[in-house]
Amino acid sequence: MQLDEILARLRRIHVDEVRAWEEDYEGVMADLRRRIGCFTVELARVSGTTVGVNGPVGDLNYYSLELPVRASPGRFVVTADDIDVHDGEVYFLVAYCSTVLPLVEVRWHVLTLDEQGKRVAKSYDIFDKVWLGKHPDEERLALDVVTAAEHCDWQLVGPDVMEQKPPSDWPWPFPTYDYHDGDYLLRDYVLRGPREY
Repeated sequence: MQLDEILARLRRIHVDEVRAWEEDYEGVMADLRRRIGCFTVELARVSGTTVGVNGPVGDLNYYSLELPVRASPGRFVVTADDIDVHDGEVYFLVAYCSTVLPLVEVRWHVLTLDEQGKRVAKSYDIFDKVWLGKHPDEERLALDVVTAAEHCDWQLVGPDVMEQKPPSDWPWPFPTYDYHDGDYLLRDYVLRGPREY
């Protein structure tokens, strides 16, 4: 799917307010379940680890599939002791699978400690050159994850798509609040706002 097609489909959902599930709910849900299930199995196969699966909640319209690459399972429960055990750095690879389009964004989530012993969280695109340059052993996993995504009918999108500004005539996808003060990105339309069900 090229950028112009992604924009056209997002416009249909967020501007024209046409939901695919209104036309074929059972078909849309069956396809989404198939793609999520397939990708979960493939990620476990290529990583050799348990995949944490989190479904959409609140204003999030994605499934996150979490690989504890250099960490124990549970990105949100990592403690300072966990980070110390892993020589001061733990990281997860997280795939954000959109429910509105068959698009997936994959990011490294890295946790370290500052001088005061507080957690510091950063994230990087799956193919961030600087991060992979410091972690060359993870290049193979990154390639395998992309192959797994494609096998399961997901299209990988990165900063070149997700960090673009939406067209100026698009309404903000959250009717009740604006947490970016009007400075939002295509990521907000792909991974936030109205869900496809």
